[in-house]
Amino acid sequence: MHLKEAVLVTPNPEGTKRVANFSESMGMQFAIVHVGDDEERGGSNDSRHPAAALVGNVKDRDCIIYDDIADRCYTIVKTAEFLKQEGAKRVFCMATHGFLLKSLFRCVQQAQ
Repeated sequence: MHLKEAVLVTPNPEGTKRVANFSESMGMQFAIVHVGDDEERGGSNDSRHPAAALVGNVKDRDCIIYDDIADRCYTIVKTAEFLKQEGAKRVFCMATHGFLLKSLFRCVQQAQ
């Protein structure tokens, strides 16, 4: 993967400044995905789509999701699935703080 051809993605609007600064220093483009967070807090997300919106172009591009905290990874998994639906070639993830809970592994294994 050539980083300058990849897209750095924030899985929530709150991470926009972090991703914009990092992508600028790396010479990359960035995108913003808004994923519903009801499930992340333990609620039900059955009646909603996993991702509400995408700002940026990810079609036929490698994407790197950049999040601050990875615990259950619901937001990361749903963002990755949404990026694939939007035409991303491959999706990678990096997180500043990994709090790897048991439920994380089940969530990642069940991801499409």
